[in-house]
Amino acid sequence: MSHRVTTVSKMFRSLVLAALVATPCDATSIGDRLVLEETYLGKYDNLPLTASDALAEGWEVDDSCEDGLGRRASGGPHSGKLHIWYDRSGDVMGYGVRIKPNLGTLIVPHPWKRVGHEFQMDFLFREKEAACGHGTSAVRGSIGDRLMIDVDGGEPVQFPLTLSGAQQASFMDGGDCWTDMGKHMIYNHWLVPPIVGPIMGLYRGDDESLHGVNAPSLTPRDETPPYEYFDLHHGGPVHGFHIYFRITRVVVVQLLQNLHLMRQRLC
Repeated sequence: MSHRVTTVSKMFRSLVLAALVATPCDATSIGDRLVLEETYLGKYDNLPLTASDALAEGWEVDDSCEDGLGRRASGGPHSGKLHIWYDRSGDVMGYGVRIKPNLGTLIVPHPWKRVGHEFQMDFLFREKEAACGHGTSAVRGSIGDRLMIDVDGGEPVQFPLTLSGAQQASFMDGGDCWTDMGKHMIYNHWLVPPIVGPIMGLYRGDDESLHGVNAPSLTPRDETPPYEYFDLHHGGPVHGFHIYFRITRVVVVQLLQNLHLMRQRLC
C-alpha cells in the first residue's frame, strides 16, 4: 500500500510541476486551458478543450457548424448558461454566455446580440474563418493566438495581449492588481448604456500578459454559475464572470489539496 501511495504522490506532483512550467508552443499563444472561476480564491473548473472531451463530460455538442463561431456545446455539468465553441475538427474556438435581460430586450448593448428571448456574448481565440474549416488549424498545446469579442454585424474587437498594449489602446485602468486575477483593464467603448457591464482584460503582474477576461454584470444575475457574486467588501455589489487561459497559483493549490485527499483515501 505504501508503494501505491508513493507512486500516486509522485505522479500527481509531476502533473503539478508540469502545469507550473508548461508554456504554449508559440510565443503568441494566449494560453493552454479554459478555467471558469466559480468562487474567487475558492472553486475553479477546467473546461473541456475538445468536443470529444465535452461529450464525455456530459455536454451537448451541436453537429452543425455556425459560420464564424463553430459548433456550440452547452449544458455542461457545472457551466450553467456558459457555452463553448469548437471548430469542425473538435478543437476549442472560444466560449460565450447567454443571459435573460433584466431590463427587457428593446436595447441590446454591444457586444451582446439577441438570440430568441436571451442575450448572447461570444469570445474567440482564433480567426473566425477557422471555425468551420476555412482557416488555420488549431496548434497543439494552445487554445489560440488572440482574444476577440464577436460583434454582430461588424468586425470582432481584439484585445491587446499585454498590459502595455492595453494602456496604449486607451483601456481604462480598473484599479489595483487582484491576487490570482491580475490587473483589470476596461475596454471603454461599450460603457453606454451600461445595462450589463464592461468587458475587462485580466493582465498578470509578473509578465504583464493577458491571461483572462472578466465580463461582469452590474445588474443582478440568476445565472450562477458562470456568474459569481461579489459583495461590497470585494468590489461589489456585482456579478463577475471570470475565465482564465493560463494556470494560476490557486489552481495549483487545489491540485495539491486533491493530492492530499487522494493519499488519505489510499491509506
